[in-house]
Amino acid sequence: MPALYRLTDRLEAIDPEEEIDSAEPVVEVLKTDELDSIGISDIDALESLKSLAASQSTYVDVFPDCMIGSLSIPDKADLLKAPACFGFYLDTTRLIFVDNGDVCESILDGIASMHRTISPTLARVLYEFLKFTVKDDAVYLADVEEKLGDTEETILDRKRHVTNNHMLQIRRKILRLDSYYQQLSDMSSVMSDDEHRMLAKEERRLFHLFSEQCDRLMDRAQSLKDYSLQLRELFQMQIDTQQNEIMQWFTVITTIFVPLTLITSWYGMNFEAMPELAWPFSYPIVIIVCIVLVIIEIRFFKRKKWL
Repeated sequence: MPALYRLTDRLEAIDPEEEIDSAEPVVEVLKTDELDSIGISDIDALESLKSLAASQSTYVDVFPDCMIGSLSIPDKADLLKAPACFGFYLDTTRLIFVDNGDVCESILDGIASMHRTISPTLARVLYEFLKFTVKDDAVYLADVEEKLGDTEETILDRKRHVTNNHMLQIRRKILRLDSYYQQLSDMSSVMSDDEHRMLAKEERRLFHLFSEQCDRLMDRAQSLKDYSLQLRELFQMQIDTQQNEIMQWFTVITTIFVPLTLITSWYGMNFEAMPELAWPFSYPIVIIVCIVLVIIEIRFFKRKKWL
């Protein structure tokens, strides 16, 4: 069943079965299969609304007597999940949200529960709706920045393992946020321009303010994107450092055993004219020489801080 709201001095939920004046401004939440019954005479506008209702982008089409758009809101709890997608239709007497879920109704109920007086216009309700979608995003971005700081400490400490996949997921999440704010900013900018002058001056000013708010959020997201890129470079540098340390370790071990290998190769030739082969103390002396060489090399490498 569709959700229905009327405008008094605020947004007020009413029974969908209640009789209302056809000229009274209303806000509705409908499913896609209910669109054909709402009486939109412009076929192009109706088809545009149907297509935008399932679009995974934030966008608006401006017609001479209405605005039709879509919203794609990422899930802040898990940015890699599919976003909540729905469309909206705004004219002088109706604001219709096309949502096959319950996101729009939840947001409108939240606006209605604030019990504060708003300018009783549909465009103002849409403005409040858009504001609600980014209500706590400044705090959320601050939390994301704090988590990036924790990741940086983890990379530098090298006590806990950070995977390449983890770094990639961080970047994908921030890119999704950046794209979301970019699209919101573009959409609200188009609505504030209002080329057909469907909105009042004050309403255009409100959408302009919202566009500036989205620009600030986008700037913050872009700074986080740069931060994540720096973390990616730091992560790669730490991997290179670890690989260099491993290679240095293997080089030292190989170098230690090079003289020992030379000695064993030398005495492995078994020439008959090697008198020390018949000497009874030759074997322990070779062992002692090898041990002394190893000790000298280890002390040398430690002095050079290679060990």
